[in-house]
Amino acid sequence: MNKKVFASIVAVLIVGVLAISTIDFKSVSGNVTGNQPAPVSTFQTFTFFATSTYAYTGSTATTTTATSTNITSWFDSNGKKDSGYFVVAGAKKVQMYFTYDGSTTTPTGTAGFRVQGSPNGSDWYNFQKLVLSTSTTKTTVSEIFMTGATTTVPVSLDLTDDTWFAIRCLPRHVDSLRQNGQFSCKATGEF
Repeated sequence: MNKKVFASIVAVLIVGVLAISTIDFKSVSGNVTGNQPAPVSTFQTFTFFATSTYAYTGSTATTTTATSTNITSWFDSNGKKDSGYFVVAGAKKVQMYFTYDGSTTTPTGTAGFRVQGSPNGSDWYNFQKLVLSTSTTKTTVSEIFMTGATTTVPVSLDLTDDTWFAIRCLPRHVDSLRQNGQFSCKATGEF
């Protein structure tokens, strides 16, 4: 009887070991996935000439370019300092929005918009690769012109070969017809 009990116990143990091996084998050979968070892009917006202490409007404009960094630096409601430039360090994409409109009527003159980039927030260089969003080819230009417009023109920056710390906006009246046009520059960036 001892041999029968012993054989039964051994048989139960063998069946148990086989069952456990099968279970372990399934978990090892199954799909193992980890819950790694995907990198999240951040999206930021910036309005040039946003300070209340400086405004560039057609009524006070000359043919001289207005530079967005010629503002009195101020702190926004989030405590972030606005020095007139948009920090784009590490940006994957940057889109600019240029507007030339009138306070009461359609502007009669021609506006030009340029962008400058800086490696440090102090030294500025002309950015020569603006791409119109309506363009079917990737043709780059150094300045965007708008005549008698009351609309916003979106323009992307070709950052393929460039890395900048910051960018600034430079609108100007191209001709002498500068009675009623106002400039607006905004930017968005995906980081």
